[in-house]
Amino acid sequence: MRNFLIVILLHISCFELFSQAVEPEYKKYDWEADPKVSVLESNETKDNAIIEKNRLLVEYIYDSKNQLTSYVTRHKRIKVNSEKAVNEFNKLYISMTDVVELADLKARVISKDGKVTLFDKKNVKFVENYEESGPYKFFALEGVEIGSDIEYVYTIQKSAGYFSAEYFQGDYKQKMVQFDIVSPSNLIFEARCYNGFPEFKTD
Repeated sequence: MRNFLIVILLHISCFELFSQAVEPEYKKYDWEADPKVSVLESNETKDNAIIEKNRLLVEYIYDSKNQLTSYVTRHKRIKVNSEKAVNEFNKLYISMTDVVELADLKARVISKDGKVTLFDKKNVKFVENYEESGPYKFFALEGVEIGSDIEYVYTIQKSAGYFSAEYFQGDYKQKMVQFDIVSPSNLIFEARCYNGFPEFKTD
């Protein structure tokens, strides 16, 4: 197993406050409208699972009261290639520790025959202290079988922190990993990447 670690430190370069005048980035982000089941390469067929996509989008904005807040969006697409992977990925747990709200959530299963089964958000459940690790929201996905793809996108709103660390765990092959930070221009970030993860580029 190989862990990629990213440590982030946030500085505010001035005391000027910015009113939020644009739509949050996560509301414009979406998954593929017409998904096709992914096809494994010949050297991947024996893997229990393949992470086809792993994207993290962290957005800092000033709200209507000029308070700095953050939205964290996670988008994953996983090819499940064994019963072990089916059992591991057919449920999703979202930690609600220090979370203001679950702002958005959607999930789907693309069968090996191409059938798309959408998740009903009414099936989300809440546990105040899941396995002694704090509050969680979780749900199970229907129709997951060997050869299918699981895909989900969710966004949580959190109070803005000034230091964080992100881990991209390497139990399974990850074919596409992307980490973006979006913020007002008065915020300055320092980031350090470890174990071979590429350094950040500023746009």
